[in-house]
Amino acid sequence: MRADFYMVTSPGLQGNVQPSIDAIMEPVQRSIAQIECGDSQDFERDRPLLIQLGHAIGLDDVGIDNLFIQAGAL
Repeated sequence: MRADFYMVTSPGLQGNVQPSIDAIMEPVQRSIAQIECGDSQDFERDRPLLIQLGHAIGLDDVGIDNLFIQAGAL
């Protein structure tokens, strides 16, 4: 669902994902986040990293849910 997830994310939110990853202070966690966001083909709604990044780019839980609903409709 990777492409679908990014397709339903507004350009303004997409631009905030990388800075949110860069802001993760712990180097190993930052590297894991970079790998997961760059290489994942699937996104799971209940993954802590996805929730953390969703909140960091300004989405609440309902906003994250709505992205998954929109992506599922594509």
